[in-house]
Amino acid sequence: MKKLTIVAACVAGLFGSAAFAQSITAGNATGAPGTIAQPSPVPVTFTRNAATPVADYSARISYDTTQLDITVAAANGGNCTVNDALGLISLQPPPGQSDLATNVYCNLTVTVAAGATNPGSVTLDVRTDFAGGGCFDAAAAPVNCTLNDGTITVGAPAGVPPTLTYMPPPGSSVVFPGSGGQLLNATIAVTGTGGSGT
Repeated sequence: MKKLTIVAACVAGLFGSAAFAQSITAGNATGAPGTIAQPSPVPVTFTRNAATPVADYSARISYDTTQLDITVAAANGGNCTVNDALGLISLQPPPGQSDLATNVYCNLTVTVAAGATNPGSVTLDVRTDFAGGGCFDAAAAPVNCTLNDGTITVGAPAGVPPTLTYMPPPGSSVVFPGSGGQLLNATIAVTGTGGSGT
């Protein structure tokens, strides 16, 4: 019985620490091609685990430059830079820490490319698999961090109706996309007959 108790305690401790692991997380957003994805900005958040303090980290986010254009702004003392040509964002927290607090340390403004696949999704791939990458304690020893990718969904955000700019010749028919039972509000401008409507 003693052996079983010890093993159970070890297993519980292992899963307990995993459940509350420190993490770096990229947020999610949705945008139509040619627009800024919402909500904006998209945060990159570090989440603290009191049992395993993190003093520093070096991480990156990679993304598909044919689908997204991204600019960055450091937040709360953190540091982040972007090479949009390569689709690579570099992330660091405030310097001189011993137990990094839970906070947003970088904000992303994400523009969905005009030619982005629609509908579709693009991953904000959070990575530490490069030389010097990872999370570290105050003695510069490696500490495990959970990396949570973000997703940019390509398509109109919920609650935003489409605006139609196609102007058919007077007397012609217009077929609206959609499926049976789907309700969409659309603004329609009518030319040639002098009217407009919704």
